[in-house]
Amino acid sequence: MKITYKGFEINVRREQALGGWDNIYYSVMRESDGWLLCDDFSTGEDKLKDFANDLKNVVDDYLENPSDYEE
Repeated sequence: MKITYKGFEINVRREQALGGWDNIYYSVMRESDGWLLCDDFSTGEDKLKDFANDLKNVVDDYLENPSDYEE
């Protein structure tokens, strides 16, 4: 599942890990310059749509508090 939200591309997919179980792999990338806000995986059983909605909240939080995400 790939969606655009407030200038970010949110990509969420479920794939089988090498160990045989399913993981959710996700990334949130700023479209203007390709900067990754997050890029990781989860072993949860969430529905992809619900997981993508949670990532929208991450984008909202970043836009409201960008200094919290500085390295």
